[in-house]
Amino acid sequence: MPDDAPVRQLRLVLTVDDVGAAVAFYADALGLPEFASFADPEGRVVILDAGRATVEITDRLHAEYVDRVEGVERRGAAGRIRVAFEVTDAEGTTR
Repeated sequence: MPDDAPVRQLRLVLTVDDVGAAVAFYADALGLPEFASFADPEGRVVILDAGRATVEITDRLHAEYVDRVEGVERRGAAGRIRVAFEVTDAEGTTR
């Protein structure tokens, strides 16, 4: 991928009730390797490598934390599926 590409990565974030079961499907059944994993009082997220994209499987607690960070006022407004793009110039891209 060129360094000057406006979008560097697609992130598909799935909020699920059972992270273990979802990881079993995406990692074990589909073969997506684990890229990173985090668990703390703010919740749990497992990031799976999907080539030029990632599939992130998170619990509701972590999704609520992300909502707070991103300024979403109520849980559910972002939904169970969140799509994010990593870009080189967020201000220019959103313009």
